[in-house]
Amino acid sequence: MAVVGGSIVSSSGGDFQLNYYVFLERVQHPWSCFLTGNGGPVDGRPDAEGLGWPIYKGPAVLGKVANPPYQYQISMYIGADLDSAYQAALKGCAAFEPVSLVANNYDRGDLRLDGEMLGDGPPTWIAVSGGFSTSVHSELRWGPQLEFIDADRDITDPDPDLAMSFCASPTAARYANLQYLRPDWNVFDLRQGLRQASTFYNSNGWGWRENGGYGFPLVPNQVGNNFIAASVPTNSDALDAGPPLQPAAIGKAGINGPQVSFRWYNFRQSTFDHTRIKIGDTNIDAPATALRYDWDIDAAVWPPMATNAEFFTVLANQKLSPPEIYTQVSLPLVLALPQFNSDAEFQFNVYAFPCTNVPTPSVPNPSVRVYVSTDLVSWSFLDALWLPDGKGIFRDSQVAGVNCRFYRILERNLHSQTIGFTRLTVAPSSSKLIANQFDRGDNSLASIFASSKIAAPITLTKQNPADTSSYDPTAQAWSNPSLQLSPGEAAWLYNPGPQPCVVRFTGDVREGGLVTSVSNNSPIVSFMLPIPLSSYPRYQRNVFGDPLGPGANLQCWNGHAFISYYNDPQNFAWTPQIPPVQPGEGFSITPGFPVPTNQPARWEMAFSALAEGDGYINQLRITSIRVQDSDVVVSYISAGDHYYRLEYTDDPSFSTWTTASSSDLYSIGEIVTFIHTGGAGQPFRFYRIRMVQ
Repeated sequence: MAVVGGSIVSSSGGDFQLNYYVFLERVQHPWSCFLTGNGGPVDGRPDAEGLGWPIYKGPAVLGKVANPPYQYQISMYIGADLDSAYQAALKGCAAFEPVSLVANNYDRGDLRLDGEMLGDGPPTWIAVSGGFSTSVHSELRWGPQLEFIDADRDITDPDPDLAMSFCASPTAARYANLQYLRPDWNVFDLRQGLRQASTFYNSNGWGWRENGGYGFPLVPNQVGNNFIAASVPTNSDALDAGPPLQPAAIGKAGINGPQVSFRWYNFRQSTFDHTRIKIGDTNIDAPATALRYDWDIDAAVWPPMATNAEFFTVLANQKLSPPEIYTQVSLPLVLALPQFNSDAEFQFNVYAFPCTNVPTPSVPNPSVRVYVSTDLVSWSFLDALWLPDGKGIFRDSQVAGVNCRFYRILERNLHSQTIGFTRLTVAPSSSKLIANQFDRGDNSLASIFASSKIAAPITLTKQNPADTSSYDPTAQAWSNPSLQLSPGEAAWLYNPGPQPCVVRFTGDVREGGLVTSVSNNSPIVSFMLPIPLSSYPRYQRNVFGDPLGPGANLQCWNGHAFISYYNDPQNFAWTPQIPPVQPGEGFSITPGFPVPTNQPARWEMAFSALAEGDGYINQLRITSIRVQDSDVVVSYISAGDHYYRLEYTDDPSFSTWTTASSSDLYSIGEIVTFIHTGGAGQPFRFYRIRMVQ
């Protein structure tokens, strides 16, 4: 049984619903197929059968497809995300998607730009691009998600069709035919069989390519194929091990110091045993069910001996997956131990790779650059660090009166995770609906309130009244210290007074695809990211069924009662105004569509530092100046893609300036060093950098 995410619309000329017919005409064995939406006739063809689901696309729909009572084995064009496709595969359902749902052109699709993907390589769904069976490259579109190349009509046809709209269905048909012949194989066995029968596959490794995937799967199907089909093993033991999917390494602020959080999806063939991570001479053999591993790094021995981690699948016969480029992941920079020193100063530890301020004209210094943001979008250069041993402490003494701020460091092409803080005040004899939108340790109250100023007893209560904990300032302890408050949750904090309670949350901003659920009883919730409601459209990923979409009601707590706001579907605007939700605050929502009691609505967001890689703002600024023998060494960070000149003056009125450098330097945002030869030895001298071109 197979299913296509679509619905027959009589007013349109086919489009995605034609994948229903493309699949059935190419499959060689007895398969049935349904549309998730409404069926009906198209262009005089036999009526397409439809399931009539009102919401017929999206990750929640794929979950419905893969589970009882349906349990279909193939889905096409549902609109999977990483988690929904992986969970479907574990249930026996293979999800097929085109590389991009955008119109046909050569533009590259990369879902990491939407904050979804953290790693490289093939995703958890089976991604296909348009092309010929005999092509050596994808004819239309390629990108990091590409795994196979296929076409609606093959090169043997008089009028071949390479449309992206129909490229995944032929590969799904090849998969279906192979499954019919290998009924004892699971989804991952069959996927590896398609890989090994593809044009670019190399059993010795490095078969997958970002600009070509594994190529065209040489498995016959109903429509004529002008090629010699590759053989697929009949025994699953003869299959190579498929490498883990989407491996990534992200810095993490551990409670006691730096951590690297490794994440991946297991390639769970029927002979799968476990996943191995190799870091230099160290092997980490993760438990078979693990999809992440938090590696505690002793700060005393930082930096690690290796700069990369490599991921392998280990089968029961101890066969290792072949090396693929995407399975080699750079170890990240790490920010750890964020804390407030005072109301005006915030600090964190920096763990990078050794770098020194060595003056080399025309060559960027290998510095660690600290960037700051108030909205997770625009990042301004804050300072440069030169760390001979790769370790340091950064202090920001300009946070007085700042309610939220975020930090990130860059070194060459490496970046850290994003950390930050939110700060809000609960007035005496008042309550506030608060939200911890960072990860800090296990997110228990004892951990997340470590930076707060609590002068009097307070009480915190979550949605379930039984989830309550009180703080005793004399004992400096919570009555239920293990109670957790994680991103996406909210809680009432009651402050009986007589002093204000200043809540300060610190930690890591979550990255990747973020999912939580919303029930039908107006729950108290929060964003999974520290953002205001005005920024929500940038991060929301619900294509279908957004809980905050048209028709939704949102209630903000003013300290004593809820104030309601309505997302008017006629005017596409909130009334009476945009709800004033700020970072660190919770709220209550009622979606604008029915939510079954036994099936909460899926709420999706996404964030990735990779997605914000173009948001760094480097204002022209001198970062250091020092005397070296008879010379003066001046380092600066450039504002962008320009030439720069070093000038000096001995005139305190700054009325005349002289060129100090023998030539102008070109820079694109790096930290660059000028040397003023013979510039030292004066009682005083002033320098500036001029952008000249």
